Amino acid sequence: ISVSWLVDGEATSTGSSTDIAFVQDGTFNVTVQVTDDDGGSAFADCAGPIMVENVAPIIVGDPALIVDAGHLYEFRPSVSDPGIDDVHRWSGIGSASLIIDIDTGALSWTPGLDDVGTHTLQLRVNDGVDDDTLSWVVTVQWPDEDGDGIRADIEEAFALFPILAERRDQRA
Repeated sequence: ISVSWLVDGEATSTGSSTDIAFVQDGTFNVTVQVTDDDGGSAFADCAGPIMVENVAPIIVGDPALIVDAGHLYEFRPSVSDPGIDDVHRWSGIGSASLIIDIDTGALSWTPGLDDVGTHTLQLRVNDGVDDDTLSWVVTVQWPDEDGDGIRADIEEAFALFPILAERRDQRA
């Protein structure tokens, strides 16, 4: 004996029980088909149509994980919401100076030297019924202002700025 589950006539899974993940809002008819070893089949509709009123939104995007102190950090996510919802509200958790556009989810932040270290940032989108959350860790590092591979705090601690300036002047 085999058991198949059909949603609006299309086979979606097999087995004596199933979980069906609906990816769209709407009304769906679910039918179970039982087939015996001789090829005979019987069908039974589940208790009336299933109404899916909302499919949760999904945040899409890959935020950067490293930023230099004093430099602008930006992340512009998008949202996938296969349902009929077209209004989304965004919120977030992070540094006190983090700015989040509640309509687009665009996030911006300029961490300072006091922010050097790791910070957990979180964005949440809500479609009026359901929501999705994206959390990630950003490392704020000391900047390398002149691009020579030596952190600015090391150059400052060992007074390397004047030496580098002299070397640049000699090459010119």
